[in-house]
Amino acid sequence: MRSNLRSLISSLQNLIIENNPLIVAIIQLKNLFNIFKELPQKSSNISKKILENQAKLEKAKSMIDINSRDKVSTINLIR
Repeated sequence: MRSNLRSLISSLQNLIIENNPLIVAIIQLKNLFNIFKELPQKSSNISKKILENQAKLEKAKSMIDINSRDKVSTINLIR
């Protein structure tokens, strides 16, 4: 019985919301506000990831330099 009542209430709420443009507009504004509220955090996370990736790239470049020097030394030793 409770399931049917919940389903009926949910259906009525959806019907009221769908047929009332003011409620739809308020809900959309609320959703936009939530998105804009989260932007600084997301931007901060993106900036952190960029810095982490730059550090990884620099480390990889230095490892490549070390490996290439070792190869050159090895080639010179072989000659």
